Formats: sequence, structure tokens, C-alpha cells
Amino acid sequence: MRAIYKKEIGSFYRSMMGYLYTAFFLLIAGVYFAAFNLQGGISEFGYVLGNTMIVLLVVIPVLTMRTLGGEQRQRTDQLLYTSPVKISQIVLGKFFAVLTVFTVPLLILATCPLVLSQFGKISLLQSYSSFLAFFFMGASCIAIGIFISDLCAVADTVKSVFDPECIVIGGGLIELRQYWFEDFLNALPDSDAHLIRPAVLGNDAGAIGAAYLLENSEIL
Repeated sequence: MRAIYKKEIGSFYRSMMGYLYTAFFLLIAGVYFAAFNLQGGISEFGYVLGNTMIVLLVVIPVLTMRTLGGEQRQRTDQLLYTSPVKISQIVLGKFFAVLTVFTVPLLILATCPLVLSQFGKISLLQSYSSFLAFFFMGASCIAIGIFISDLCAVADTVKSVFDPECIVIGGGLIELRQYWFEDFLNALPDSDAHLIRPAVLGNDAGAIGAAYLLENSEIL
């Protein structure tokens, strides 16, 4: 996992991706910091983080879509999956690498409450609790982004190998489609998105199919 982690971190900072993300995040946060804390006189740094939440909708897909889906586009996925590393370690290595890149600007912003405390009375506990909540929110978004990236890679593989008329996604996964399905379709090329269909019966499809097989089984 450590090798995967180092490889991903290096890929972020050998290109401009990591630097552009850090600069963009700090720019947006700096605008809100100046507006709320410096000009508005608000002592709580949580207002800044709350308003920069919109950044997650922009940068998290950019950071995560290149993880597993990028390996397939570059044709390095087979080399990766045949390496002596477990699949879980590959996913965790990539997850922690993206999480590290996400955390870098937060560490820089963490000095802002200390600066404010030199000029007035602020609640450092409340400010850093906001940082912790923002960190976990970002980690959740990164996990969802990597999950969608993997789904895109799987859908592309199924299309290339089997050339199906449609791909039906069911089970418990589709029951939570309000959280990921639309983003998943948006991440796919138009030529692939029209193939994806949610199971009409949702999580009940498997149970109904098993009951049908049991009822019509020659063994019984």
C-alpha cells in the first residue's frame, strides 16, 4: 500500500494537479476569510469552511476521477492488478493519497484561527472542530468519488468485452442511487451513459429471482 500511496502522491505533484488544487482552494477560502473574519469581524472560522464547501463539488471529482478510471484509460490497470498487492491495499493507497492532497490546504488554513486569536478572543476549540468536520466531509466525498471512478472503469470493461444492449445495476447499491447514480452517469461518456439502467425492482430483484428459481427447480 505504501508504494501505491507514494506513486499517487508523486503523480499529483509531478503534474500541476496538486498545485492547482491547493491554489484554488486557498484562493476561495482566502476570499471568505477576508469577507467574514477580517472585514465582517466574525470570530468563528467555521463560516469560512462552511462557504468553501462548494469547492468540494468542483475539486473532488477532478481529484478522484483519475484514480482507478485513469489507470484504465492509460492501460496500466492490468499491470497494477497483477502486482503483488491486494486490491484493498490498492484502493486504500489511492484513497489516502487523494486524502493527503485534500488535507494540504487545510493545514495551511489551520494557522488562520491562531492569527485571529492574536487580535481578539475566539474559540479555538470551535474553530478546529469545524476543521475536523470539514476533513471528514471531504474524506466521505473522496470515498464516493473513488467508488464512482471504479464503477466507470467496470462499466467500460463490460461494454468492451460483452458489448451489451444495456447494463442493469440492482441490489442494495441501487437503493441508494439518490446519492451517486446521477454523478455516475455524468462521469460516463455519452456513448456509455445511455447503456446504464437501474433495476426496476431494486434490492428485491435478487430475492424474487431466487424464489422463482426455487419454485421451478426440478430438485424440489
